[in-house]
Amino acid sequence: MKIVFRLVDTTGRKLDKLLSEPFKTGLRVGCDALELVPQTDEDRELRTSNLRFALEKLETAYTHTEARDANGRFYIRFFQGLLSAGMRSPAYTKKYLSDCISVLKKRVEHLRHEKENPRQTRYSVDKGGNQ
Repeated sequence: MKIVFRLVDTTGRKLDKLLSEPFKTGLRVGCDALELVPQTDEDRELRTSNLRFALEKLETAYTHTEARDANGRFYIRFFQGLLSAGMRSPAYTKKYLSDCISVLKKRVEHLRHEKENPRQTRYSVDKGGNQ
């Protein structure tokens, strides 16, 4: 979970402080709930309640994240998929993670293009036109 938290932390920093609250809260509560190993029925109920709360917070964050922020939306949906899996909800897990597939395909294609055309990639990244 710490790796996921580090990856999405940069997304949280990009969001406006007011709008990032649901993202940060959902992430924190969700990570805590996923790391918890329930030992009693009450533990299981509280874990489920916290997972639902985290999903709701992340849905609010997704709403506030602008469509042009593909990274932010990707990480929110990815984490919602992990939370849904933690709740043993295959339909929602599939829904949230399916939203991530197109982004992952684009990233893989970009990496392939970089590998096959390293000079072109460096040139296109360098705004000064230097290779």
